Amino acid sequence: MADVIDPPPADRSGIDGAGGQGAGRLWVGTSTRQYAGQLVVALAGELDVADAVRIGALVTTVAIRVPRLIVDLAALEFTDCAGMRALATAAKQARQAGGGLVLAAPGSLVLRVLDLTGLMTGVPVYSSVEEAARVASPQRAARPVPVPDAQVIVAGLPPVRPGRQQEEGQRGPHHKPAVADTRP
Repeated sequence: MADVIDPPPADRSGIDGAGGQGAGRLWVGTSTRQYAGQLVVALAGELDVADAVRIGALVTTVAIRVPRLIVDLAALEFTDCAGMRALATAAKQARQAGGGLVLAAPGSLVLRVLDLTGLMTGVPVYSSVEEAARVASPQRAARPVPVPDAQVIVAGLPPVRPGRQQEEGQRGPHHKPAVADTRP
């Protein structure tokens, strides 16, 4: 069961001002869950420069508190280099704290940004959360470390709010409102 920190607005009418049109608003959502004894932070929507600092701070705060964090990118439809830089900084700080951060299930557009920026060099990228957890299982068995409850980890962290307002059509066709990840 996912602990949703930043769900998308259920009713987007009126939040953008321009006649109640919500289609131009960008947002990035986060959720946390446990999978195979590991903490997973899932990102959904569009991560760009407007949200990179907040999301980076959230992921960093969680990553330095657990031995290994899986960042699920399956529902992340878009990111720019600022978003990748925020995740790279979180990975670096997690390593400095004695932990680690891995990425799981990036879509083709996100994977392309990963490749083009080169910012995540040295950070493992797996095709799924399941694969990331499976690869870590032998490592965790050799050095078992208790993983705290996801709700305890994110307790007290400020919620991440929807990103800035954009004019409809201002960005390319890959930008569209994301759908919340409702997987258990």
